[in-house]
Amino acid sequence: MVLHPADAVQPLFRQGWCPHERAGEAQAEACATVTVRVAALRVGIDAHLAANGPHLLGDALSAADFYLVMLMRWSRNMPRPATEWPQLAALAARLKARPSFAVLYERDGLTDGP
Repeated sequence: MVLHPADAVQPLFRQGWCPHERAGEAQAEACATVTVRVAALRVGIDAHLAANGPHLLGDALSAADFYLVMLMRWSRNMPRPATEWPQLAALAARLKARPSFAVLYERDGLTDGP
């Protein structure tokens, strides 16, 4: 089973960072569990990569891999960043080693990553 970062991880990030935008008080309990829910998704994605990797679609590099690494970068200041999971860290390292990442970092003035 492939877990899609756009369908699973990003909505949780948004719920955690912008709870006032989605049903306000009604989302308070859900927002309190965001960190736990994100960690559970990372466990699943890390296991998927271990069993089927090195990329989300196996040997084929796809836009989903780049999207996932972008979401991983967003997690760098979270209590438990995505790079604490070994397969996620390895994926980020592989993608960051690509020349296109050097160009991206230069153009956007980025100095750190996932």
